Amino acid sequence: MSLISWSDFTTQVKQATDFPSLLEELTHTALPRQPQGGRAVMVRCPWHDDRDPSLAIYEDGAHCYGACARSWDAFALVEQALGLDFKGARDYLAERARIPRPAPDPESERRAAQQRAVGDLLDRAATYYRQQFWSTVGIPGQVYAHGRGWSPPDLRAEGLGYSDGRLWKHLQEQGLDLAPAHQAGLLRRDGGGSYSDAIPTGYLVYVHERRGRVDYLAGRAVDSDDPARKCRNLLNVDGHTPKRPYYNALARGRLANLDLAIVEGQADAVTLATWGQPAVALAGCSLADADARDLGPARRLLIALDHDATGQAQTRDLILRLGPQARVVTWPAKDANAWAQAGAGASEAANLLTSAPDAVQWLLDAIPPDVPSTDLSQHLEPLLDLLTQLDPMTAQAHLRAIKGRFQLTMDVFRGLEKNLAAARRSQTAPPTALAGEVLTSPYYEDRAGELWYIDPSRPWPQNEHRVAAFSARIVAERLVDDGAECVTWFDLAGELRHGRGFEISIPAATFADPQRLETALLDAVGSAAVIEPRRGAYFKRAVQYLSPAPARREVFSHTGWRTFGERRVFLTAGGALGYPDSDICVDLDGSLNRYTLPLEPQDPGAALRASLRTLDLAADQVTFPLWAGMFLAPLGEWLRLDFTLWPYGPTGCLKSTLSALFLAHYGAFSRTMLPGNWASTANALERLAFLAKDVPLIIDDFAPQNQGRDATEIERKAERLIRGAGNRQGRQRLRSDLRARPEYYPRGLLISNGEQLPSGQSIMARVLGLEMDANGIDLAQLGAAQAEADCYPHALAGYILWLADQWSDLTIHLPAAWRDARSQVHAYHLRVPEVYASLYVALDLALQYAEHAGAVTPALGRELLARGDAALREACYRQKYLAEQERPVVRFLQVITELLATEAVRLDPRYGEITADTRAELLGWQDTEHWYLLSGQSYNTVARYCRAEGGHFPLKAGALHKMLFEENAIQNRNGRFTELIRQGDEVHRVLKIGRREVARILALGDA
Repeated sequence: MSLISWSDFTTQVKQATDFPSLLEELTHTALPRQPQGGRAVMVRCPWHDDRDPSLAIYEDGAHCYGACARSWDAFALVEQALGLDFKGARDYLAERARIPRPAPDPESERRAAQQRAVGDLLDRAATYYRQQFWSTVGIPGQVYAHGRGWSPPDLRAEGLGYSDGRLWKHLQEQGLDLAPAHQAGLLRRDGGGSYSDAIPTGYLVYVHERRGRVDYLAGRAVDSDDPARKCRNLLNVDGHTPKRPYYNALARGRLANLDLAIVEGQADAVTLATWGQPAVALAGCSLADADARDLGPARRLLIALDHDATGQAQTRDLILRLGPQARVVTWPAKDANAWAQAGAGASEAANLLTSAPDAVQWLLDAIPPDVPSTDLSQHLEPLLDLLTQLDPMTAQAHLRAIKGRFQLTMDVFRGLEKNLAAARRSQTAPPTALAGEVLTSPYYEDRAGELWYIDPSRPWPQNEHRVAAFSARIVAERLVDDGAECVTWFDLAGELRHGRGFEISIPAATFADPQRLETALLDAVGSAAVIEPRRGAYFKRAVQYLSPAPARREVFSHTGWRTFGERRVFLTAGGALGYPDSDICVDLDGSLNRYTLPLEPQDPGAALRASLRTLDLAADQVTFPLWAGMFLAPLGEWLRLDFTLWPYGPTGCLKSTLSALFLAHYGAFSRTMLPGNWASTANALERLAFLAKDVPLIIDDFAPQNQGRDATEIERKAERLIRGAGNRQGRQRLRSDLRARPEYYPRGLLISNGEQLPSGQSIMARVLGLEMDANGIDLAQLGAAQAEADCYPHALAGYILWLADQWSDLTIHLPAAWRDARSQVHAYHLRVPEVYASLYVALDLALQYAEHAGAVTPALGRELLARGDAALREACYRQKYLAEQERPVVRFLQVITELLATEAVRLDPRYGEITADTRAELLGWQDTEHWYLLSGQSYNTVARYCRAEGGHFPLKAGALHKMLFEENAIQNRNGRFTELIRQGDEVHRVLKIGRREVARILALGDA
């Protein structure tokens, strides 16, 4: 090996690396040509969504003028692409260039061995302190940590320790020489040679870790805030233990793609960890170059130092070191820990951190508004240094803000531009290919409510173009979460030429398309939204560049259960039930906005007693399933809600009124304000049922008409939605780029009202019909129930909070109870036992809650459960009969029997003379024991009859024949279900069906 120094080795590796080819290798980005002579090659940046080339590639580096706004040399490029530290990147490039590592000299080996020994001692000490913290000795430290609001899981993740002043004794008992521990700063030694701990008794110990190794320890007194004894750090003996930053548990791994907060004290970093925020605490040390390099992979740096004079000064220094991409957080209190003690939580912290201004804006705001013009230049000098690190367009926008803030004259403004240009020309890393052309960079302006595009490289007046005859800004960004995907929306506010303001919300995909954006503005604002021809893309960019950093918040557009941290909450338009103090935002569209539960239910026991009175409004077979359905809908996290409740009956039987009264458990509903209607499109209903998660969704007015295509359209919509609920699966579709679109399927309990039930055996197996008659409701009781319906949501809200409190137990016991209930009605048809089990379990659970809330006595609860059980069994038995009626074989034979009875068709005698009216359609022949049906003619006749009734026959002819065979109605002869018979001089292929089999099948359908 060579004997060159590490510094020379680093230089040699850098000089041997061909940066453009390295970039092509690591990013799979093919360069159109090689950069040379200081000229850059522009390509699309691989590290962000780059529609226009913004990455400038030079001979020895690169700079992104787009969203990244940062530079890379060969080492930084390898760190970014491969996730290595500086040494790892250097070794990678050396191996790539086949440059041998320098041979370590004896002094270097000695220092490395000494560092390893110090590291081992720090590891031992950290382990000892952590053990003491969780022992009885560490109770003062535990009490102190609890007072800070740190939970035991947080403390274990952070690995905090506690000093009992006996580390020296512990090391001695381990047989270790105490002198190295003294040199490592862990121990102090008095004049007599006796050792004692550097961190004495009664101190909380912060263990500084990075990349899996302990590199420092610091102590904080748990019983004193006296500055003289508040902190105890390791002794700095022979420079072996310099202070190191403290990374909280969330920041100890790779920092790539993290938003990293920089705070002063370790306690602030721990508090931020409890809020889910990665952080590094300077902990009294200056940010060394190596530490600053460690922060490089972070996606965003948030400078969040103490809100005092010292913190402000340090913030300014950090901005100048870290660059304009950093953001600055100003705490409402002295620091993060003080703010937490004042009651702040994770959501408040997230809002504060995401809305933090960028470094340039913070420096600008820090300049006193009344600063004399003679002193302004010294305040602006650090700003100009930062602007040289930004892309020209953003830098120009900041310059325009400075001009407006201090009312600068045009001459002074042009002077600032020249200073910025000179600063850019003086930069050496990375080289600036367009250094002399900075003043020619185009920018945007808002001139008296109009947006303009200015290109200084062209002479006046050709350099100025009006983009739009009105102004607009992005005032907020909303990430709308519907449970399947998150879509970003921009809230725009603007002003038209005549002074009228406007607001509009636009999806990000629409905003990105100039043509669609212009159409959306014209639809929302009107003809006054004038965008100049061929300036749509300029308008979009002008709005982006001229908008201040908008607040970004997450919005939920569905109802039902969601998990936030360790909390399970229930979303309705009223907010997050179970988390009333949070700022969780729920924005429900259209009719879903009526689903509103109180966040703090009032007297749920009395509300439940009122709710139980609805059971006496109509027959038990109607009210009990509907009431149980209201309490079943929130159980979708444990049970499959794969069926549809279907109240039906003639016009005037108050189906919609009764259904709306039960739905009032979830908000203000009436028969004219139900959430869904079968007149809506299939896609609209599918989307609505998906957003209505864990709640009942009533779709009103199922009334197919006998009008050709329209007659089957509503049946098809019902079949699509009911099958989606039964299969828990929606239509699978692709986007234009062949990626799968989200599937939308019902996630709550479907309830449909109509004058009739849907047709089809498989559909009826997924439905529980609740038949109503015109005189079945007591109108006086109905009016009384409607008068007290506003208290029903309090009953339901209390029930949901009760469910959340016993979530784990329900996860275990509820499915078992459902299986047990299903086994009680195993003789019922198809899916009917599962429908019964779901409703019975919900009824039982709701009555348990009613007893818990004091609404019923145990005896009354048992009585109501028995009464409800009988009602559910009766409803399910009726459903068995309805499902049998829809069996295709039964339907086929019923239609033929009815047509024969009305003499619309005829069966001639198999033998003997024909006595029937020969004008009727001939379906076949008969004798005393069999029907001989013409297979094609009989099938077509039945199918035509079903269409005339507004429905359709569900099977093809072949499938019908197979089903007739399975019912033992016909025979299978040599693989065929039909037979050849001779009738007169002709041979016919027929279905030979025994008369006894016809009677048996029809009797089953009528059972």
